[in-house]
Parts: sequence; C-alpha cells; structure tokens
Amino acid sequence: PQYIRVASSNNYENFSSVRGRTSSDFTNAVNELENENYKSAISDLKTDIKKNPNELTTFYSYYILGITYLTEAHSDFAGLFDRYNQKDLSTAIRNFKKVLELNKSSLFKNVNSNTYFFIGKAYLLEENFNDAKKYLTKAIDSESEYSNEAEELLSSIK
Repeated sequence: PQYIRVASSNNYENFSSVRGRTSSDFTNAVNELENENYKSAISDLKTDIKKNPNELTTFYSYYILGITYLTEAHSDFAGLFDRYNQKDLSTAIRNFKKVLELNKSSLFKNVNSNTYFFIGKAYLLEENFNDAKKYLTKAIDSESEYSNEAEELLSSIK
C-alpha cells in the first residue's frame, strides 16, 4: 500500500544531538548506532535508563531507543517489499510514550513534537489508522520538524 511506501522512505539514523545525555552508556549507544549495531545500541540505552532513571534528560534515551526499535523493525523480503516486526513497533511506541510522560521540561518541547510523529508513523506501520491519524495530526499541530512528512503520511491513509 501507498502508506507503507511513504513510511518506509525515510531514514532517521542520524543522531547528531544528545540533549544533555552524557553518560558513557548513552555515548556508547550513539557510537553503536553510527555503526548500525542496533542490538548493542539497544542494550546500551537500556543500561543508561536503568542506571539514570531520575535524570532530567533520561527521556532522550527513551526517544533514541524508540527510534532504534522503529529502525530495527524494518526488513525487506529480497528487496521486493517492506515488512515490519510488530513486536519492535509496539516496543518503539512504548518507548515514545515514555518520552511524553517524562519530558515535562520546556527545554525540549521539539522532542515531544517529533515523538508524536514517530508514534504516528509506528501506528501507521501497525495499520492502526485511527491512532496514526491522531498522532500525526498532533505532530503537525505542534509544529514538529517532521510536519511535512506527517502531512504526506496522513494523505497516504485511505
């Protein structure tokens, strides 16, 4: 379907900002992501969260963890069509919702706006169209840096 082609066309593996996360585990995770070692990155991010649950910017580890699971969920069959692991999509959504729960600071509102986009995208890939529309609309309304992509995804839903 069109929405799968549109949702699969974007790559969010460039993590240039750390949002105040300076732990060695977070730094290791970013290095692993740069080398596309997703399983190691996931392990390091989980360790970071476990060791630093009450830090102001721990939400950002959840954010990167959500993006990593969303990226890891994708596979293709002999280059012919895209498939998505439903468990990884659900895990991505859970991590993104934790971002919204923890990021109450006004310092990083754009992270929440972008989180709405990623939740919407994950729901779309799960074919949960109602929730996808809800979160993609929130991304647009909150002026996410992915607003244009959110609009494109919304228009691809029939």
